[in-house]
Amino acid sequence: MTQSQNYIEKVVMAVTAAGEPDIAAALADRCGYTPDDYTAITIRIEPARVALRKMDDAESALTLATLNFTSTITTLKKDQSSLRRVMSNNVPRSNPLYKKLGLNVTPPKPQEEQLAYAENTFTQGKNLLPVEGAVLTQRKWDTARFTAALANVAAARAANQKQESCKGASIAATAHLYDAIDELDELFRPFAKNARSNLADIPGALEKMGLQSRVPTKPQRPLPAAARKKPTPPTPAA
Repeated sequence: MTQSQNYIEKVVMAVTAAGEPDIAAALADRCGYTPDDYTAITIRIEPARVALRKMDDAESALTLATLNFTSTITTLKKDQSSLRRVMSNNVPRSNPLYKKLGLNVTPPKPQEEQLAYAENTFTQGKNLLPVEGAVLTQRKWDTARFTAALANVAAARAANQKQESCKGASIAATAHLYDAIDELDELFRPFAKNARSNLADIPGALEKMGLQSRVPTKPQRPLPAAARKKPTPPTPAA
């Protein structure tokens, strides 16, 4: 059970128990709570549950998209490594074919630039004149192989776009969940604090409400990646 799910279920437990006659009477007499107050809290429970399910769905979709992207990019990197090996084993470094295929430079690191780099390499390879690509053709890097590699580039690009889309959806769903939890907690926390302050003398009341130890901790909204600070390393002893 996740922290958010656990929190929501504790709210349900507390509000449900508050409806029991002896607890409800004490809360009404000592705190002024009425059924309308419990209804107001209950109304905010289901939106939080729905938001939690949507966040879980978004995270599952992101996981699948990430796995698919990892698979396609692995295939693409195998193509690139294979071509580089064939070139290294069969073509002198002085051959202009290296420059034509873009293999004379270090591949870029940003994802989109990597894909553009690979696309250029395989496009140039596919369009080589027979005399230019003869040595590659002999080592199984013919037009069909370059065409297949280009299809792998397209698959990796599509998978990358899908992953980015799923990242955005996951971030939005997460934000929506914590908005819903904030709205729920806004009503629940004062109620729970009042219950703990006023029902301690009623045997079993706080236990039934799940408030015997403390008011449930509200799940904390995750910080954006850019705002997460790495722990400061300890200062070496003098």
